[in-house]
Amino acid sequence: MQIVLYVLSALLMLAGLYGLFMGWDIIMVERGWSQFIAGATAFAAGAVILALSHVAREVRKLRGDLSGLVVEVDEPAPVVAASVQPVTPLADKASVTETVSPQTQEGTGERTIVGTYASGGVTYFMYGDHSIEAELPDGRHRFASMEELRTYLDTGSGGEIVRKGPPEE
Repeated sequence: MQIVLYVLSALLMLAGLYGLFMGWDIIMVERGWSQFIAGATAFAAGAVILALSHVAREVRKLRGDLSGLVVEVDEPAPVVAASVQPVTPLADKASVTETVSPQTQEGTGERTIVGTYASGGVTYFMYGDHSIEAELPDGRHRFASMEELRTYLDTGSGGEIVRKGPPEE
């Protein structure tokens, strides 16, 4: 098939050159102009077929190179929770872990802190089960979701008190 494409492109390019040559002398008349245009079109078609046959040859070679290649797909790595970093200079890792009492959630074992955030004197602890605990001036409150925390901040109701009193130092 490759040889047929190369021969076809060579014939078209030769016929195109012949048409250009024969039409050039009589380009002033309509027949010469038409022959010149037809020759240019045939030469261009031959060049396009030559390029396509070269691309087809390269694709065939690439397919042959890739045929022996075996790709094994591994299972994606499990998501690992981020480690808890202290939020303030006063709190060290020991004090953070002492105030966080792991609670068991349904079917998953221990709750894991995935992040902490401090804003306006309030420290927030985000857990892997999407619950949030906030260390507020009146104690630590647990919220099942961000929506419940927003409702508490807007209205002052909602959430569950985990510990009463000021934050422990």
